[in-house]
Amino acid sequence: MEDRDADDVRRRMSALQRGWTAGRDQHARQQAQQARHDPQLDAPHHHAPPQSGSEAGTPAADGPGYENEGDGR
Repeated sequence: MEDRDADDVRRRMSALQRGWTAGRDQHARQQAQQARHDPQLDAPHHHAPPQSGSEAGTPAADGPGYENEGDGR
């Protein structure tokens, strides 16, 4: 197994997270711009089904689990 410098790993992970955030921001801006130009779009489209009342307010129900995204879990 190859030794990895902890600072290098932190820098790479930070860059990866910044990239994910930038991509999400860009997508949100594109969706907002598209909604302004298409009057038939009254709300963003969500692909996930609505959550039941028992799941509302839990950390998983508040949004995607960004902290584990991409690690295969």
